[in-house]
Amino acid sequence: PEAGGEEGGKPKATTRAGLLYCERFVELLVDLLSQLPTRRFTRVLLEDSALLVKVQHAALLNHPSGALFAQLVDLLAFYMNFEIDDHTGEPLSDEEVSFRHSERITQLQRLCFKHIETLRELAMYNCGQVADKAFLAKELARLTPD
Repeated sequence: PEAGGEEGGKPKATTRAGLLYCERFVELLVDLLSQLPTRRFTRVLLEDSALLVKVQHAALLNHPSGALFAQLVDLLAFYMNFEIDDHTGEPLSDEEVSFRHSERITQLQRLCFKHIETLRELAMYNCGQVADKAFLAKELARLTPD
C-alpha cells in the first residue's frame, strides 16, 4: 500500500484519504498479527506476499506526513518477527530462532543455486557469511536487471 505512486516519473501528491487508508491497513495487519488465532494465518499470507518488504520500501515512509505510517511499519516488522510459535503460542528458544534463521538462509542458497546462474557460488558459502548484510549486498549486486 502506497498513498503516493508515480505518474510520469514524478511522485503523485499524497492525499489525506490515501494516507489514512495506508495507516489503517497497516494497523489492521498489526492487530491481526498480535492475536494468536489470526496470527498463524495472517503471518503466512504476509510472508508469501513479501508485504513487509514492500511497505518498508514505500515512498510514504520518507514523506513528511508519513511519520505515523513509519511507526506502524516498524510495529508491523516487530510482530512479523516476534519470536513465538504461531500455533502453540509458546516462546521460541534461542536454538529454534537460530535454526529458523539458518533454514531461511539455506532456502535462499538453494533457490540461487537452482534458478540463478550468476549466484550459484552463493550456495557454497556458509550460512553465517551469507547472513552478513554487506556480503549479501555485494553478491546480489552481481545480478543484472534481465
